Amino acid sequence: PFNSFVDRCDCKSKLDSYGYHLLTFKWGGGPVWQHNSIMSAWSDCLKELELHHKKEPRNRYMESEDRPDIMVYDAKTGTSTELDISLAHPWSKDIVRMAGSEPGHAARRREERKHQKYDKHLTPDGSQTSVVPLVF
Repeated sequence: PFNSFVDRCDCKSKLDSYGYHLLTFKWGGGPVWQHNSIMSAWSDCLKELELHHKKEPRNRYMESEDRPDIMVYDAKTGTSTELDISLAHPWSKDIVRMAGSEPGHAARRREERKHQKYDKHLTPDGSQTSVVPLVF
């Protein structure tokens, strides 16, 4: 545990002695910075592998503002794979009750949410695009 003279976060939540709130708090930029760093690392790997890809493609879906973090194109088959990165922390408020009692619960919940978000945009037979949630 750490001691601090500050007992409340900018969001007015009481800070815990282990700093768990700060790991999951979105306003401070920590999770956003972690997400973007992971996305850049994946993009760098794809570039090294000479795979054509685009980060955060705009106007991907006509009926929605949703967009994957990275779209990888396969020119030979005319297909693409959409990668969507997510950070799952076992102390997030929405999953903390189950995370301690069920190993992998936080990651599975986040993966389910990504599929709920993107699977509706896929072709019925899944022949043109696949979605791969990358949960960390």
